[in-house]
Amino acid sequence: MKKVLLSLFLFILAIHNGFSQLADKEWWIEKEIDTSWYNSSQSTFTLRTAEQLAGFMKLSSDNNFAGKTIKLGNNIDLNPGVVFSKNWDPKTNDAIVWAGAKDNDFAGIFDGCGYTVKGIYEGPLLGDVRNGTVRNLNIENSFCTSIVDEAYSATIENCTIETFNKAFVNGGIYTPSGAVVNYAESSTITNCTFTGYSETGAGILGNSKNTDIADCKNTGEPHIAGIAYIANNISNCRNEGAPTF
Repeated sequence: MKKVLLSLFLFILAIHNGFSQLADKEWWIEKEIDTSWYNSSQSTFTLRTAEQLAGFMKLSSDNNFAGKTIKLGNNIDLNPGVVFSKNWDPKTNDAIVWAGAKDNDFAGIFDGCGYTVKGIYEGPLLGDVRNGTVRNLNIENSFCTSIVDEAYSATIENCTIETFNKAFVNGGIYTPSGAVVNYAESSTITNCTFTGYSETGAGILGNSKNTDIADCKNTGEPHIAGIAYIANNISNCRNEGAPTF
């Protein structure tokens, strides 16, 4: 119990200590991103470059994409040449900050089509999802990230994530309590896998309410729990990793 309370204490400190370690970093939202692919009269869009994915993040700040489908048409690397690990130090290494969508909930379908997004540094890939679906997506070589921050009446399925989530008590860098989904209500998480390392929570899901987790697997090193920290219904899930607490 003392170890669990210590981990939660580190997690809370990481959230409430500002963004000092990110102040001098380059951010994706400040780069020349591409939104030219979007036309409100269309319902399906395919993203093939990092600039287009960043354009989606920007548009998501005031567009919930309800009734729209976003597909990946290629593997995308947001930080080429950067190799993340549990010993990677953001104070001494350069990487472009992702941060994730803010101030709006995604309500469409995000279909990775089996492709992989690499190099996500800080922040969830998709922010919050409400009445939406995320599927067939792979995340690799990423740092302090999750696929979804908060999920409400959402479906997350057939996703994998390799991330290294650290608890920065002096930094305020995003530290999710679940690597696939940080928090979920009335949602389903199916056939998802976590690999990597997390000092801040569970492999698949952090906290939740009325959420079902099925056919998921942990093969990494989460700090608190292999599958979920707090969950209502877990079925046919496997913990093949080694929680570090």
